[in-house]
Amino acid sequence: MKDYICIKPLQLECYDNDGFVIENKYSEVGEGEIFQRSEEKFRCVGGKDSIRLENDEQWLEISVETLTEHFAEYIDHPTEKGGVE
Repeated sequence: MKDYICIKPLQLECYDNDGFVIENKYSEVGEGEIFQRSEEKFRCVGGKDSIRLENDEQWLEISVETLTEHFAEYIDHPTEKGGVE
């Protein structure tokens, strides 16, 4: 699975467990938050072409356009941060 880091904050509508919008409730994703791309095919709200990102606190179903605009692939390289090879 690939990891992604938020490079541009965004706000997304919240949905209930049945896939319906919860009026006036939004989830904020802040710059620097890291998510893992899920390979699971089930989608609650985004449809078959959406991308599902998850972390320990929340999950997102977003379009490819939103992924491209607000996220970058995150690769942690310990050796570049002074780690031992």
